Amino acid sequence: MKEWFLALSSRERNLVVAGTAAIFAVLVYLFWLEPLHQRLASARLEAAAQRDLETLVARAAQARASGSLGDGPRDQRSLLALIDASSREAGVAQAVRRIQPADADSVQVRLDAVPFDRAIAWVVDLDQRPGLAIAELTARKNGPGTADISFRLSRH
Repeated sequence: MKEWFLALSSRERNLVVAGTAAIFAVLVYLFWLEPLHQRLASARLEAAAQRDLETLVARAAQARASGSLGDGPRDQRSLLALIDASSREAGVAQAVRRIQPADADSVQVRLDAVPFDRAIAWVVDLDQRPGLAIAELTARKNGPGTADISFRLSRH
């Protein structure tokens, strides 16, 4: 290889060195810098979603502590009917994959690939309704701006 390289003219050697450097630079970008950039962007999105969720949970807890929740008449519909109607109103009905009774006064709800902001707003709305409470909420990022969400809705 060394003999072949030294046998080239000066101009050809410069061209081979420049081409090798360019290929090396492209490989470094493709296999190191670009994946690093994508992981950083993904981590930023997840951190922002987590902050949004924490803010909503803190607001709901603050409203509950201040006593501003629980005013007004209780909804007498079954939890299944309530979930069905309220998910349609919130625009998340197409993402509801399962509504399963957990016991006499609670249901387990699962949403797949739901717009995160819309789903969290719906969950907070349910939690703020008189006589209802959200428990065991889990959210897992599904894609950009979407999540798989599972929660338990209970009457109290």
